[in-house]
Amino acid sequence: MMAGFATRHSIHDDARRQRIADVVRQIEADGVRTVRLGFADQHGVIRGKSFAADQIGSLFEDGMTAPSSLLLKDLAHRTVLPVWSGESTGLAGMAGIGDILLIPDPDRFHILPWLEDTAWIQADIFHTDGSPSPLDTRGIARRANAGLVEAGLQFHAGLEIEAHVYRLADGPLNASDIGQPGTPPEVEILNRGYQLLTEHYADTLEPVMTLIHETCDSLGIPIRSLEVEFGPSQIEFTCAARPGIAAADDMVLLRSALRQTLARHGYHISFMCRPAIDGSFASGWHLHQSVADSEGTNLFTPAEDGAMTDTASGWIAGLLHHAPAMSLFAVPTITGYKRYRAHSLAPERISWSHDGRGAL
Repeated sequence: MMAGFATRHSIHDDARRQRIADVVRQIEADGVRTVRLGFADQHGVIRGKSFAADQIGSLFEDGMTAPSSLLLKDLAHRTVLPVWSGESTGLAGMAGIGDILLIPDPDRFHILPWLEDTAWIQADIFHTDGSPSPLDTRGIARRANAGLVEAGLQFHAGLEIEAHVYRLADGPLNASDIGQPGTPPEVEILNRGYQLLTEHYADTLEPVMTLIHETCDSLGIPIRSLEVEFGPSQIEFTCAARPGIAAADDMVLLRSALRQTLARHGYHISFMCRPAIDGSFASGWHLHQSVADSEGTNLFTPAEDGAMTDTASGWIAGLLHHAPAMSLFAVPTITGYKRYRAHSLAPERISWSHDGRGAL
């Protein structure tokens, strides 16, 4: 019998195979019946399939196929390049909507707290010849982090996220709602806004904040604070710093999990920069970063106040140098791009500033 895909292409080492065995045991012990296998596309949208839990062993070995056009979507879910020609991306294996293979990562297994007997696991993306997909953004981030580890460094990042939460007022969907994109949901605001960090508004938002906290806690996402933001129906929450690409993994799962959990309780959460609602205040996010040595010592911490370490200044220089290219990924929407203006609590120039909210 021919060896499986993962064995032929040396995807799982011994340590990873041990973690696979742990996942299989957890599925059996917890009575999981369905597992969702998903990956994050270039926009952070989770795409994938569900399968019977007793198929998990074969999926770790041979993966699950999906059309390669899933890597060529915009945020309206339209395929943006001609998939019937080899020139669509210039990349092998993408013409004709050929298959990609999704291989589960045992380190990204979670029991979903809002569903019974259902788990979720994140996938790595491969072409059928065994090569990692160059459009797998998680794979790119993991390889970049591996370079830091090889140099004896540890990357840490902490999330600070703003979003809007509304009460759903939608009626039944009908044919007039069909489209790419479809019609947006009808919503109601949860407060009038413009009362930053007031306890009164925090109390009115308590049911939402509790759902967010409980969902993240169940998924191992380390929430630190939940806050009332400036705009109507706007909130902010922060997460503890995480090593490597864990913060990116948290953000992907967090957005999807909160959309599903809140919808089941009659709410709609939007991470869009500026929803098309009169009086809305734009949302953004911050990615707090640091680098430590192999012993865990923070290399950004200076010996005295007012100084800057060589590592910190070099890191900032790299961020500034790559800022134009990074902006394509950090601000991929028209509504986000419109926020680039002076005095808007958003970046208006490529510069470094000590605790300045107008610098990128």
